[in-house]
Amino acid sequence: MGYLNKATITVDAILTNRGRELLAQGGRSSFNITKFAVADDEVDYGLYNVAHPEGSEYYGAIIENMPVLEATPDEQQIMRYKLVTLNSTEFGNTFIQNNGQTLIPSIDGFTNRTLTADNTTSTFTVATNPTFVESYTLLVANANLVKIYRGTDVTGTQLNTTAAINANGSITLTFAAGERFTVQRIDGKTGTTSATLFGDKTGATSTITITVS
Repeated sequence: MGYLNKATITVDAILTNRGRELLAQGGRSSFNITKFAVADDEVDYGLYNVAHPEGSEYYGAIIENMPVLEATPDEQQIMRYKLVTLNSTEFGNTFIQNNGQTLIPSIDGFTNRTLTADNTTSTFTVATNPTFVESYTLLVANANLVKIYRGTDVTGTQLNTTAAINANGSITLTFAAGERFTVQRIDGKTGTTSATLFGDKTGATSTITITVS
């Protein structure tokens, strides 16, 4: 979904097959959006110019007049920088510093990995920083390059089976709080894939590269 016209708030949306089915069944009585996310992928905050010769009203003029993104069904290309609200009701003072500023949560333990013939597996133990217990969603762009297992070795359940991988080769997986997962090199495969991990409550996001050589 994307805004096409900021003046009139015209929205362009691409529905999934299930969404079109519900819309056809009875309009708003069947198709009811209860949750949504917003992002600022197209905004370059480096263009905020506090030295603008016209004064403070024009500091953000370039940003405010940038084109906005249209809807696309490819989740690897859009909604990568989600906006989050870290309200005290849900998160307490976890992300509030002594000076009253809000810390943006990040993900620890999710770093680039290289899988070689001598190092065929790698286990991820991730956590939200500052410390906050939450579940995670993992998006792997090319799930045909490695095997992905629950747990700390390859004896757990393999998650990226042929039936689970999307037509474009990606896969989306969910992990409970504190749950580890392992990636394994597939013999004969070489290449790189991006992998993005999302904190389901905080919106913390981290993207890494997994290399198979």
